[in-house]
Parts: sequence; C-alpha cells; structure tokens
Amino acid sequence: MNNLQNKDTDVYFEHKSLKEHQKEMVSLMRKTVSLKTGNFLDLACAGGIFANAFKNAFPAFEIKGIDLDSKLIAKAKQDYPALESSFSCENCREISSKEKFEVVHASGILSVFEDFEETLTEWIDLLSEDGKLFLFNRFNSKDVDVLIKHRNNTKGYGWETGLNTFSIETLKRYLDGRNLRHSINKFSLPIDLPEHPDPIRSFTQTLSDQSRLVVNGANIITEHFLAVIFKN
Repeated sequence: MNNLQNKDTDVYFEHKSLKEHQKEMVSLMRKTVSLKTGNFLDLACAGGIFANAFKNAFPAFEIKGIDLDSKLIAKAKQDYPALESSFSCENCREISSKEKFEVVHASGILSVFEDFEETLTEWIDLLSEDGKLFLFNRFNSKDVDVLIKHRNNTKGYGWETGLNTFSIETLKRYLDGRNLRHSINKFSLPIDLPEHPDPIRSFTQTLSDQSRLVVNGANIITEHFLAVIFKN
C-alpha cells in the first residue's frame, strides 16, 4: 500500500447538491439493485451527501459511511442527523467490521492507490454473496496505466496521489481473471465546468464537435467511467 494520499479535502466541504456523476450513479443503482433491504457501504463518504442520496432511493437499507477525515465525518453527522450513527472515521483499506454488504460504493478513491488489484480485492471481499460494487473513477480507454504524484503548490500539502489512472483493459483483465461479471460505461459530463482558483480542480474545454474535455491544472486529460462489479 502506498503511503501517500490525497490530503486535499476542501472541495467536499463545498458540496451542497449531488454532482452530475453522482446523479447518474443513483440512477444506475436504481436500475441494478433489485433488493428492497440490505446493507450499504460508502467508502470515503466525505460529507455524506451520496450516502444520504442512497438512503432516499433505498429507504429500507442500513447505511454505513466511512472516511479518514474526522472533520468530514463530523460534517456528515451534522448535515444528516438521521444518519448520524451511520458515519465513522475509518480507513477504507483497514475496515474493522466483519459485516458483509449488498451494495458497496467507491467514487474516485481507487486513483489514490498504486496497488489497485489489492485494493479492489479487499473491497470485493466486503460484498455479500450476491453483492455489487459500484465504482466511479478515472480510467484510460487506451491500454496504458499511469501512476502520478502531484504537488499543488497553492495548498502546501506536499506530494500527493489521487490522479493514478489504470486502463479499462487492465481493469477487465483483473476482473476476468477472477471470473467476476462486470458492466463498464463511459461517463460524459453533461455540463460545463469553469476553471477554479484551485488549479488541481477539474474544468472542461469544449471541442469543435461540442463534446467536453475534462482537464485539470496538472495538465492531465481525464476520462471517467461508471462500473458495476458483481460478486456472483
């Protein structure tokens, strides 16, 4: 496991409503999850906004949201008092609970790790017999894996990870090697994102065909995908 991590969590204190990819993820879950009850785990849940959205969509599910940042967990408890006991400060790679989950959600955090296979294996092992892991993450449509360390000099956090990009083919080879059924679809951002004073934040550039390119101040073009991994 790499020791570096993404220390820049300021953006999560600004979220007041679901992002576009979160809306699409909820829609995907509504289509894919047939159970009325079960256990839901949100890995790196930040301020709890997605866990709350899932609870609204699946009111009979038990919710668990974990994050390393104690301030974000405090925000989640404050913003969603009905779910206060559902949030705890834990490492998504060192989960103490032996509980199994029908639905596990991980958004963006796979790119923090260099050992993505070990990470995914741990998350898949959290699933119940017929559980599903929902991923939103940056992946490369070309068969090239990229490991990146970046230093945002406007923040002073030092070297961080969080921009690692594994290829879709690498992901498929791993899943096929474990005989895991999966569904992977590219996410197209439906809105424009302006540049932000924080240079590491993503923004869009509109191409001649009116499609949007997602880039950031690290000079990186990003492709995002929604994936569902089925335990059985």
